[in-house]
Amino acid sequence: GTSAPISWRFFNIYITIFKVEPRPPSPNGRDESSRRVPDRVYSRTNGGTMEIALLVTVAAAYLLGSLPTAYLAGRVVGLDIRTAGSGNAGATNALRVLGPKAAALTLAVDTGKGAAAVLLLAPTLGGLWPEAAAHESLLAVLAGAACVLGHVFPVWLGFRGGKGVATGAAVAAALAPAAALPCLAVFIAVLAIWRYVSLASLAAATVLAPAYALLYRGERFSPAVMGFFVAAAALV
Repeated sequence: GTSAPISWRFFNIYITIFKVEPRPPSPNGRDESSRRVPDRVYSRTNGGTMEIALLVTVAAAYLLGSLPTAYLAGRVVGLDIRTAGSGNAGATNALRVLGPKAAALTLAVDTGKGAAAVLLLAPTLGGLWPEAAAHESLLAVLAGAACVLGHVFPVWLGFRGGKGVATGAAVAAALAPAAALPCLAVFIAVLAIWRYVSLASLAAATVLAPAYALLYRGERFSPAVMGFFVAAAALV
């Protein structure tokens, strides 16, 4: 048969590569094609909307988590908390080295960071991109995880931060409040008996995933949240 014209074959190649989808005509019936951005630009932008939302949310949550509360509290009195006590830039070491007031402030800010990442940052930034609305749980989990990583590995302190227990607990409570309650009970019980924060944290993290699976069923269950809790138990 007769081969297709070269121009038509190039048009088909363009459609295949850039996946151009025709857009409906203007509501007023006028041809406004000359004023439109090329279809290729629309295709690439829409295709990357979710990726942009994820990257921006993760980056912002990391920076929020990297706020070195204990370190700044120590600097107020002329001390680098990383050189005293356990050398950890967290609330527990702040209690040992700086006293109860500084520890309480550190604990409040560190937990506030985790809660804010999940409850404020993720929904606010996700709302800027309509396609991200369908992935609300994933955005919240990634924001919480990035916030914890920012606390543990803050770029401002050469990636030497706290252990992330308070921030991680706040993230867990924000993601699944009902599952966090039995974990809190286990944490308090173990801490009261053995007096070790690390042991109490490990015990609470171990209970978190089973509690979530038991209390959040059906439509309330999120694989992303469950994956985060399992990973948290493995890494604590």
